[in-house]
Amino acid sequence: MHIKGDFSEYDRSASLLDTEYNLFRGNMPDAQINALIEKSFQSALEGKTDFFSAGFFSDAVLIGIGAPVHLFLEPVARMLHTRAVIPEHASVANAVGAVVGNVSASVTAQIRPDPVSAENFCVITQETSAVFSDYDEGMAYAREKIEKAAEELLIQKGGKPPFSTSFSQNKQEAPVDGSMLFLAEYITVTKTGKAF
Repeated sequence: MHIKGDFSEYDRSASLLDTEYNLFRGNMPDAQINALIEKSFQSALEGKTDFFSAGFFSDAVLIGIGAPVHLFLEPVARMLHTRAVIPEHASVANAVGAVVGNVSASVTAQIRPDPVSAENFCVITQETSAVFSDYDEGMAYAREKIEKAAEELLIQKGGKPPFSTSFSQNKQEAPVDGSMLFLAEYITVTKTGKAF
């Protein structure tokens, strides 16, 4: 709706960025299907039936919340041959979620055998890499680096302290001659904070 100019409230630039991202990733519908959906929606919006149109049906009742819901929910319900319900305070319902919601950021590091010297361990993060002779020292280094990076990322995303922190580890091994060969370990830290 921001893209077509049907709705101008709030952050149009975020909508444009999301569309760019989805176009880049190829997540948009095929052009012919998109045109068919657009035509069917326009017909429903105008309350007319075309000689040829796509038939979309749903038994579900559509319940809408969010500021722009009044612009599109009724025609979408008509297009789906169902009914729409827009609660009295629908336009501010998402605002409650934003106020009480959390934002999180995750960063991962990898520990693996050093390709130069198999008795050493290579720690790789997004920002750096380092070699350690002691696995536990490498793990402490990885945790410190990714915890700091996750906090910085969370702040960039708008997260507000206090932050909670959780770690997860995933060790990858392969059986070789009756014992397990260490391939790599992935350590992920997730920082979470309030959105406002």
